[in-house]
Amino acid sequence: MKAPLPADEDERIEELRDYHILDTGAETEYDDLVHLASQICGTPIAVVSLVDTQRQYFKARIGLDVTETPRDVAFCAHAILKPELMIVPDAMKDERFADNPLVTSDPNIRFYAGTPLVTPKGHSMGTLCVIDRVPRALDESQQEALQVLGRQVVKLMQLRRAKDEAEHAHKAQCELLESLRVEQDRSERLLLSMFPKAIADRLRKETPTFIAEEYPEATVLFTHVNDFWHIAGSRPPEQFIDLLNQVFSLFDRLADEHGVQKIKTIGDTYMAVCGIPEARPDHAEAIAEMALCMQRDIATIASGSREPFRVRIGIHTGSAIAGVVGITKLAYDLWGPAVNLASQMESSSVAGGIQVSSTTHELLKDKFIFEPRGEFYVPGQGEISTYMLMGRHL
Repeated sequence: MKAPLPADEDERIEELRDYHILDTGAETEYDDLVHLASQICGTPIAVVSLVDTQRQYFKARIGLDVTETPRDVAFCAHAILKPELMIVPDAMKDERFADNPLVTSDPNIRFYAGTPLVTPKGHSMGTLCVIDRVPRALDESQQEALQVLGRQVVKLMQLRRAKDEAEHAHKAQCELLESLRVEQDRSERLLLSMFPKAIADRLRKETPTFIAEEYPEATVLFTHVNDFWHIAGSRPPEQFIDLLNQVFSLFDRLADEHGVQKIKTIGDTYMAVCGIPEARPDHAEAIAEMALCMQRDIATIASGSREPFRVRIGIHTGSAIAGVVGITKLAYDLWGPAVNLASQMESSSVAGGIQVSSTTHELLKDKFIFEPRGEFYVPGQGEISTYMLMGRHL
């Protein structure tokens, strides 16, 4: 006889699924309980059976070779209908089971006793049952022991689920922390790409109204990629930007190598400074070394035409004001006559040349090779002597 469905079948199956225990294979804790049930009750067969929608799955078993049987023929499908222990002394004399294939053929069940595995929510997940091939009975102590062991099975299921949930929560937490770390690293890289480290540290720790400092001496560099638009301007936008990115990435790498701070790019012009925001005595020397590397390495970038890339560089040393401006789009920038004069040095230089002011020349003349360029008039500065940086003394 097929057992009717419990009144709480939908909720029962939902909770069974929530335990994530079906088809999980053998576990020592469950195996120990069925072994103990078999010993206490004196039966050759003992099973932890979980009643699914179409089958009963044996989480633990002793005396049986199969891992599941159809629900339609399961004794346990009857046992879960009531919360108390179900005992069938002789299945051949019970109209519910007399023609059951589990009785009339292997495993030839004659005796069955099953205690429902009732969860705190009141749903029966299955049973802890003992089975024999001959009619028999259980005394009161055996019945009580079987029920105690059944409650232990439920506790094991709860502990197992709690462990799974804890592991899942830990995994989710680790994934969240890793995601936050990745985002933090990305934000950190973005911040450091926009600001010098010292300024980024201040912005990270505080929200000042503004950041502004005056520096008595620093060396400013402007580099213009000569005829970049003429060489690359006719290309599709993606190719144009890719080529410009190659050039500026080269400059960024050289700035990092020489301890120079990039300030910004303006079209196809690159602006950098050394000695700001962190002072260093060799600021002019570091800029000169970087300028010579830019002059040399720009030729390694394929222009895609017969004309190689060349740079026009201007350098000047003097005082400047540096700070962060903006509200929603912050930017670190430099201001002052030294910045204007460095820009003038670049715009009046020659393609492939590095022009420096007399101030910078005075700082570098013992270590670098120069050729005098002459004087030219700069508004607000008057006549300025300039020099072309040719290389470094061996």
